[in-house]
Parts: sequence; structure tokens; C-alpha cells
Amino acid sequence: MNFRTLLIPAVILVTLFANVVFAQTDEATAEPEEAAAAPEEAPAEPEAAEPAPEPEPAPVVEEAAPAEEAAATEAPAAEAAPAEEAEEESSAGVAIDFGLATAYNFRGLNVFMENGQQDRRPAFFPSISKSFGDTGLYLGYWGAFQINGQNRGDVVAGALGHEQDVFLGWDKSFGPDDMMTFSAAFTYFFYPFAENDDVKLPGYIEPLLGFSLSTVVDLGLSVSYFIGLDDLTEPYTHLYIKPTIGKSFSFGETYGLDIGFGAGFKVWKDDETDEGGNTVDLSFNVAVPVALEGPFYVSPSISMVWTNLEGEVDTGEVDAAGDPITRDMNAGDQGFIVGAINFGAEF
Repeated sequence: MNFRTLLIPAVILVTLFANVVFAQTDEATAEPEEAAAAPEEAPAEPEAAEPAPEPEPAPVVEEAAPAEEAAATEAPAAEAAPAEEAEEESSAGVAIDFGLATAYNFRGLNVFMENGQQDRRPAFFPSISKSFGDTGLYLGYWGAFQINGQNRGDVVAGALGHEQDVFLGWDKSFGPDDMMTFSAAFTYFFYPFAENDDVKLPGYIEPLLGFSLSTVVDLGLSVSYFIGLDDLTEPYTHLYIKPTIGKSFSFGETYGLDIGFGAGFKVWKDDETDEGGNTVDLSFNVAVPVALEGPFYVSPSISMVWTNLEGEVDTGEVDAAGDPITRDMNAGDQGFIVGAINFGAEF
């Protein structure tokens, strides 16, 4: 039995272990408070937070649904040399990734925040995916776990934490040098550790279509429909449109540089039940992937995120009656920076 054969089941066991450990930790530390009510924004939108699967847990910047990032930003691969083709033929098509980040950004919202967008709530993102030869099909799992913070128990109970995503996708490249790629994906988000008397397993589904064009820069456009499946999640249903632009550079066979900018737009929202929610998000991402020995890599990254979140923030002061003094959010309150690092391997 070789190393690769052992690694894949090991990753699955690590993911299951993370679910169990985080769940037990929450039970041990959670306060006997009432479970938090459904947040202001969808699966990953606690009062201002929303979930994510950026469909591909690639070592790129913005954490969010696996399928979504893949469809919107993945540039078609250049035609491989004969040696590379032979290597691809013997590839198992398995990709494994472990991400650590200072916050969980989903469509401009700091999902695990407690007081505001600048809150630092470190998160762990394990993922595994399998591609099927040259069919363009892939299947995968992606998870999001808050590592610490006094609000973790409430975040999990409110169907924002311990997020589990499974996704199925298909990519097809065509045109000169395969410079164009059409993508389709379907993601199921669910929260098995949420606590709600009326909804046993809160969740969402999201079908997605994407198109990318690799020229001097890489252009992408994805359109997805984020659908709540129950009374708890249905108010956060929306159509999401995201154009992207990016460029990747290689420095020898070891180092790379990925730069990307994206703008997301939510439409067809339920404005009556989603007051204060965001409708536009902007992100600028920089990643430095480094190839290690064999199939392994590491990719540190940084993202600057902004969204048009509305609401009030606590100034930290109190009035004569002892009540907290608040003010309206401004641009400085609506953005945050995420530092991340991903470790992974492709077999």
C-alpha cells in the first residue's frame, strides 16, 4: 500500500474528526443561552454574514463556495507537452486542501463576526475533490469551521457555523488553445449541528453557470441562484452575479503569483425579511502559490473585501442613561482584510 493510497482516507478521517471535535467543543463551552435567531443574511450571513462554498477550495484567496470560484476564475489549461500528458493519464484526479484564514468571507460578509466586519474569527476549511479523467466532471466536499471566539456556539446553533458543502461540477474548454471554458456546478450547503425546533437540517442549494476567457488577462462571469430549502433559510434566497478579472504569473517551476478582482451582485432578494443585508461586494485578492516536493503545494494569500452593508455599530460609549451609543455604518465599517494559507496536494 503506497503513500497516496493512505493519504486520501486519512483526509476523510481528518474531516470527520474536525466535525466531531468542533461539535464536542461547542457542547462543552456553549452557554445555556437560547440559540441565536436566523441571521441577517443567508447561510453565511449572520447578522451580516453569509455562507460560502466558493466551490473550489483552491489556494486562491476568497473563501467561498468551491464550485463558484472554479467556474468564475479558473483559466483553461494550456495544451500539455507529451510528458505532461502521460503524467495526467496516470493521475488519480484527486485534490486535497486544508485552508486556514483569519476570517470566513462569503460574498462580502464576515460570516463568523460577532460585533462587526473587522472581527477576527479564525477558520479552518478542509476540502477534497475528485475529477473524472477528461470528462470535465468533478465531485467534492468543502467545510467551514470557526476555530475560536465566544460566539462560536451561537454561530453554529444559528446555522452559520460548521458548514458542510458537497458539490458536483462540469467544465468544458473550447476554442483556439482552449482559451474559453464553460462551467456548470451544483452545490448543496447544510448545517447538521444547527439547533432549531422547527428545522432539523437547515440548508441551501445553488445551481451555477460560468464562462471564462483566457486572453492577456483571465476574464470570468458566473451566475448562480442561492435557494433556501426551509423556513429558516428561505428568506436569504437570491440570484448572484459575479464578473471577475485576474492574471497568473509563473516564476520558474516553483513560484507563482495570482492576482484577481471580483464584483458580486445580489438580485431578486427578499427585501422585506432581509433588512440591512448587502447587495454588492468587491474583493481584491493576491496569492503566492509555491510548489513543494512531489504533488504538494502551499499558498499564502491576502484579500481585501468591501460590501454595502447597512446598520449601526456600537461606539463603545454610553449615554446619560447608561445605554450604548450607536452610529450608522460607514465605508470603514463595511470592509475587512483576510489573511489565509492553504496546504494541499494533487494526485
